[in-house]
Amino acid sequence: MQRKQDLIESLTGIKSSKKSYYTELKKTMAQMQKKNAELAIINDMMKSFDLDMSIDAMLKNLLEKLKPIFRLSRLSFAMLEDSQLVLKKCLSHKQLLKASRV
Repeated sequence: MQRKQDLIESLTGIKSSKKSYYTELKKTMAQMQKKNAELAIINDMMKSFDLDMSIDAMLKNLLEKLKPIFRLSRLSFAMLEDSQLVLKKCLSHKQLLKASRV
């Protein structure tokens, strides 16, 4: 009886559709876990900002938090002033490497 059931499932594609469903589910779960980890780091980063922090301290903090997620070549800080985006600070790759060693 079990062999007959296995044969029917094999012919109708039930087993293969279950396998592909679970494969897709695993892939989706892995992607969601990665996104959740990234969001947790970004949330932690935002919580660590203080109004009294200097721009340099903020950028150093950002660098430490973002290093596990992104390979950065430049880190910039801009503020909105009178409806215009104004660049306040920009660190090059060389400066980022120096800051990460400190």
